[in-house]
Amino acid sequence: MLWFPVFSPTFKKRYKRKRKSLQEKVDNAIWFLLSDPDPKLFCRRKYGRLEGCYGYDLDDDNRILLKIDEEKREIHFLRVCTHRQVYGSF
Repeated sequence: MLWFPVFSPTFKKRYKRKRKSLQEKVDNAIWFLLSDPDPKLFCRRKYGRLEGCYGYDLDDDNRILLKIDEEKREIHFLRVCTHRQVYGSF
């Protein structure tokens, strides 16, 4: 593992609410991002009030919102949510 995971309380709560098949996609995505030397290549950069965040698409509607701290080699997993929820309250 090249990166260390940091999970927000919001991420943990929303993860538990997701159906089992989506949880498996999230688990695979987390492992993939933590194992890659440059996880930014697979994410979409966010702008505006989400500046500094990235989105990783799980499927057509669901994504993981995260921040990458290159200095500490940490990936902060902020939310697992739908496209609409990404732009909800932050």
